[in-house]
Amino acid sequence: MGTLCARITHGWKELMTTVANIPAGTKGVMTLDEIKQSIRGEFLPYMAGAVRAIAGKEEAKRTAKLELSGREATMSNLARLSYEFAWSPGAIEEAMGEVVDAYAGELDADTLKARKSSIATFKKDASLVCRAKVRFDVARIFGLAHDIFYAKDDGTDTCKKAFARAYQCAIAVFVQMKAGRKFEGAEDIIQLASEVLVARRYDGDSVKRKFETLVEGIREFNREFPSDYLKQCIEALCQLDSDDFADMARAKLAAKIAPATEPRPLNLVHEDVPAPVAAPAPAPAPAPVIAPVPSIDVQLDARLSEVLGTAD
Repeated sequence: MGTLCARITHGWKELMTTVANIPAGTKGVMTLDEIKQSIRGEFLPYMAGAVRAIAGKEEAKRTAKLELSGREATMSNLARLSYEFAWSPGAIEEAMGEVVDAYAGELDADTLKARKSSIATFKKDASLVCRAKVRFDVARIFGLAHDIFYAKDDGTDTCKKAFARAYQCAIAVFVQMKAGRKFEGAEDIIQLASEVLVARRYDGDSVKRKFETLVEGIREFNREFPSDYLKQCIEALCQLDSDDFADMARAKLAAKIAPATEPRPLNLVHEDVPAPVAAPAPAPAPAPVIAPVPSIDVQLDARLSEVLGTAD
């Protein structure tokens, strides 16, 4: 299996190199019918693999890496075609919809029900990898995710905890890339996995569950030791709603994934405009003069002399 993984990864690197050497749109522009034909050519083998997995779950488990590589190859090929022929978002959505709908229309109700999830996954993922901000790096990201998941390194455990498989890890990366985030290497993917784990821990529902456990503990205490004040506190706490818990979760999440160091402040002063001169700082106030306090012995001697009338 290790040899298979190495061969698959090498294939991705070759595909990535091929894409990198071809400027976007160099091969011309496809018509809508040609785009449909290209998508259909990848979609039908994809569904054939999905059908085999549905028919034999145990066999699919034993050949998980092979089946997974088939999905990744399908998405990489679509990304390459969309890059080379500069597919537009509108053409992608229209062609994808027609191909998938035509396939679904040929199935009976029971078969469609069994394959509905696989069809929806293909449509969603294929549309994602064909996006302009994503398609150039699809093969590279699949290769990185695969290397992370099958590397014998404790540092990759974060990804394995955050995602069930390398494919799901890569798809999560593509979602972030579509939004404009950059991923240069494996460490960036591992960082995303860490954020996913933190987000699961600090989502609104989990915060609400922790809060309800806390309130129930206060109620239990108040039942044993009745207090009108505690009763009022419980009533006030119960006024919090789902939006409040979501806000708490977002604040905690932002604090957890914030960068460790403060970003360098930007110099926004235009070069032709002189920077404003700061006003001179006020002079520090002189320190107060504190008279020395006589020692306790001196004070006692002075008081004793006063009482005895022997003062100078």
